[in-house]
Amino acid sequence: MTRSVTVAAARRTIGFVVLHLRFWKKEERWYGECLELGTSTFAGTLERTQEELAELAALHLNALEGAGERTRFFREHRIRLYRAGEHVTAIDANLPVADPGIGPLEAALRLPVSA
Repeated sequence: MTRSVTVAAARRTIGFVVLHLRFWKKEERWYGECLELGTSTFAGTLERTQEELAELAALHLNALEGAGERTRFFREHRIRLYRAGEHVTAIDANLPVADPGIGPLEAALRLPVSA
């Protein structure tokens, strides 16, 4: 996983969140956005865009915790905090359906949340 996710996992993990990601290609670049956090990035490949977006989302979560804003932000953006050990095999999500030839691609990202 990415460096920032590893840093977060080194602290006491209290649970995890599932975030919705959207990726699309425009001209020669791939773009990605975390729908709940508003975090976005772009790169030359889909794989690199996915890696960067996961790292940025983890950094965003760490910054919210550092500022003491995580609880409020999660409540306002309807982000569910799953407790450590909670088993989740599926999530309910309202994701747009796009033309498969055009995109965008949708994905879910599970990130640890630390105290």
